Amino acid sequence: MSTNNVTSEEHNAARDAVKFSMGVVGCDVELRALNEELARPFGDVPLYARCFAFALWQQGYPIEFSIGGERWNLTPSPQWGAKGRYRVRPKREDLVLPSIDWSHVVAKWKWLAQDENGELWVFSERPEISAAAKWWFVAGGKSTEIQAVAALASAKSGSGDWRKLIVQRPEGE
Repeated sequence: MSTNNVTSEEHNAARDAVKFSMGVVGCDVELRALNEELARPFGDVPLYARCFAFALWQQGYPIEFSIGGERWNLTPSPQWGAKGRYRVRPKREDLVLPSIDWSHVVAKWKWLAQDENGELWVFSERPEISAAAKWWFVAGGKSTEIQAVAALASAKSGSGDWRKLIVQRPEGE
C-alpha cells in the first residue's frame, strides 16, 4: 500500500487518530464510544473512527469481527473489509499488585490500594471502588482513616486494572 495517493483528509484523520489513541489507552469510555461508531458496516464508519480502530489494533488492542453483528470472533489480522463489522476490546494487561513493606507501616492500616492515577493509599477498613471518581473510599458511614504512602521508600505501584489493585495486610504483620 502506498501513501502517495491519500488525500489530506485521510492523512490528517490517520495522524489525529494515532495521537488520540496514544492518550486513551485503557479508557473504557472512549472504547465504548468508538465501538458505537463501529456498530455498522466498516465502509459506513466515519474515517476518523476507522483510523482510530486501526491505530489501537497496531498498539495491541484485540479486534473482534462480525458479518451481521450477532456473532463476534477475535481476529488477529483484521481485513478491515467494507461489509464487516469490527469492535475494539480492552487491552489485556498483566496484573501486578501494589506492595509495601508492612513492617514499616503502623498496625492500624489494613489495606493498600492504588487509584487510577497511580496514587497508593492505606486504609484502616476495606475500601470500595468509586468508579465515577476513579478512586477508593470506605462506604456505609464507617469511620475510617486513609493515608497516602508515596513517601515510603518500600511503596511499589502496581499495574493493570486499577479496580483490582488492592492488597490486604498479611496476618501477623
